[in-house]
Amino acid sequence: MYRTLEYLPGISDSDVARLRSAGIRHTNQLLHRTTLDTDRKRLSKKTGISTSRLLEFAHQCTLLEVSGTLYRPEAVIQIGPTDAARFGGEGVLAHGGLLARF
Repeated sequence: MYRTLEYLPGISDSDVARLRSAGIRHTNQLLHRTTLDTDRKRLSKKTGISTSRLLEFAHQCTLLEVSGTLYRPEAVIQIGPTDAARFGGEGVLAHGGLLARF
């Protein structure tokens, strides 16, 4: 799903400008440029946005890509890898340490 960067909750105008200067125009491009740790480090050096913030954006983009819904913080809890198996089932998306119930 292609959405403009401004669609991400909490993204600042400054973040948008820095990402656009790196050639990233929409959430799909951001997702593909922040999936791997090495990619986040490279993009962080280019934009000045911390790798942890880029990872947060990657999680939000993943939820948009998979579900087509807007990231809702109240619907997401942090889980560890051993907990993920307990939450399997319908209406559940577990990805990258995040669990979202729809």
